[in-house]
Amino acid sequence: MKKTLKGKVTKVIYQGDGGYTIALVNFEKEFFDTSIKGVMDVEVNINYIFEGEMKDDDKFGEYFHVYKCEREKLTEKDQVLNYLTSKNFTGIGLRTATKIFKVDVFTSVDF
Repeated sequence: MKKTLKGKVTKVIYQGDGGYTIALVNFEKEFFDTSIKGVMDVEVNINYIFEGEMKDDDKFGEYFHVYKCEREKLTEKDQVLNYLTSKNFTGIGLRTATKIFKVDVFTSVDF
Protein backbone atom coordinates (compact mmCIF):
# COMPACT_ATOMS: atom_id res chain seq x y z
CA MET A 1 0.00 0.00 0.00
CA LYS A 2 1.47 3.37 -1.06
CA LYS A 3 2.16 5.93 1.66
CA THR A 4 3.43 9.50 1.78
CA LEU A 5 5.73 10.20 4.74
CA LYS A 6 7.76 13.21 5.86
CA GLY A 7 11.11 12.78 7.54
CA LYS A 8 14.70 13.87 8.01
CA VAL A 9 17.59 11.82 6.63
CA THR A 10 19.88 10.97 9.55
CA LYS A 11 22.48 8.85 7.74
CA VAL A 12 23.31 7.82 4.17
CA ILE A 13 24.54 4.23 4.27
CA TYR A 14 25.10 3.69 0.55
CA GLN A 15 24.76 5.83 -2.57
CA GLY A 16 25.64 4.22 -5.91
CA ASP A 17 26.54 5.79 -9.24
CA GLY A 18 23.07 5.03 -10.64
CA GLY A 19 21.41 6.87 -7.75
CA TYR A 20 20.41 3.76 -5.78
CA THR A 21 20.49 4.82 -2.14
CA ILE A 22 20.12 3.19 1.25
CA ALA A 23 19.65 5.62 4.12
CA LEU A 24 18.18 6.05 7.58
CA VAL A 25 15.28 8.46 8.06
CA ASN A 26 13.53 9.71 11.16
CA PHE A 27 9.90 9.99 10.04
CA GLU A 28 7.62 12.44 11.81
CA LYS A 29 5.87 10.95 14.85
CA GLU A 30 8.35 8.05 15.03
CA PHE A 31 10.86 7.52 17.82
CA PHE A 32 13.35 5.50 15.79
CA ASP A 33 15.09 5.65 12.42
CA THR A 34 13.72 3.63 9.51
CA SER A 35 15.75 2.23 6.62
CA ILE A 36 14.80 3.49 3.17
CA LYS A 37 15.87 2.16 -0.22
CA GLY A 38 15.38 3.45 -3.75
CA VAL A 39 16.76 5.60 -6.53
CA MET A 40 17.04 9.10 -5.06
CA ASP A 41 19.47 11.88 -4.21
CA VAL A 42 19.30 12.72 -0.50
CA GLU A 43 21.49 14.53 2.02
CA VAL A 44 21.85 14.20 5.78
CA ASN A 45 19.88 16.62 8.01
CA ILE A 46 17.50 17.65 5.22
CA ASN A 47 13.73 17.07 5.42
CA TYR A 48 12.07 15.21 2.56
CA ILE A 49 8.65 13.98 1.51
CA PHE A 50 8.83 10.30 0.50
CA GLU A 51 6.29 8.28 -1.47
CA GLY A 52 6.56 4.52 -1.32
CA GLU A 53 5.60 1.48 0.67
CA MET A 54 6.85 -0.66 3.51
CA LYS A 55 8.50 -3.91 2.44
CA ASP A 56 10.20 -6.78 4.20
CA ASP A 57 13.58 -8.23 3.26
CA ASP A 58 14.42 -11.72 4.57
CA LYS A 59 18.02 -10.72 5.26
CA PHE A 60 17.74 -7.06 6.36
CA GLY A 61 14.23 -6.78 7.75
CA GLU A 62 11.60 -4.10 7.23
CA TYR A 63 12.33 -0.98 5.16
CA PHE A 64 10.50 1.76 3.25
CA HIS A 65 10.87 1.39 -0.52
CA VAL A 66 10.90 4.89 -2.04
CA TYR A 67 9.25 5.55 -5.42
CA LYS A 68 9.40 9.34 -5.26
CA CYS A 69 11.36 11.76 -3.11
CA GLU A 70 11.37 15.56 -2.92
CA ARG A 71 12.76 18.13 -0.52
CA GLU A 72 10.27 19.56 1.90
CA LYS A 73 9.74 23.29 1.45
CA LEU A 74 11.62 25.32 4.01
CA THR A 75 9.10 27.08 6.20
CA GLU A 76 10.52 27.23 9.69
CA LYS A 77 13.64 28.93 10.98
CA ASP A 78 15.27 25.67 12.10
CA GLN A 79 14.79 24.12 8.67
CA VAL A 80 16.35 27.13 6.93
CA LEU A 81 19.29 27.16 9.34
CA ASN A 82 19.87 23.40 8.86
CA TYR A 83 19.84 23.90 5.10
CA LEU A 84 22.23 26.86 5.13
CA THR A 85 24.70 25.08 7.42
CA SER A 86 24.63 21.86 5.37
CA LYS A 87 27.39 20.81 2.97
CA ASN A 88 25.57 22.68 0.18
CA PHE A 89 27.17 25.90 1.41
CA THR A 90 30.78 25.56 2.52
CA GLY A 91 31.97 28.21 4.94
CA ILE A 92 28.55 29.09 6.34
CA GLY A 93 28.22 28.35 10.02
CA LEU A 94 25.33 28.87 12.38
CA ARG A 95 26.20 32.52 13.08
CA THR A 96 26.27 33.49 9.39
CA ALA A 97 23.15 31.43 8.64
CA THR A 98 21.29 33.25 11.42
CA LYS A 99 22.32 36.62 9.96
CA ILE A 100 21.12 35.55 6.51
CA PHE A 101 17.81 34.38 7.96
CA LYS A 102 17.31 37.68 9.81
CA VAL A 103 17.61 39.57 6.51
CA ASP A 104 14.30 37.85 5.70
CA VAL A 105 15.23 36.79 2.19
CA PHE A 106 13.23 33.57 2.57
CA THR A 107 9.78 35.14 2.67
CA SER A 108 9.79 35.90 -1.04
CA VAL A 109 11.65 32.82 -2.31
CA ASP A 110 9.83 29.63 -3.27
CA PHE A 111 12.13 26.64 -2.80
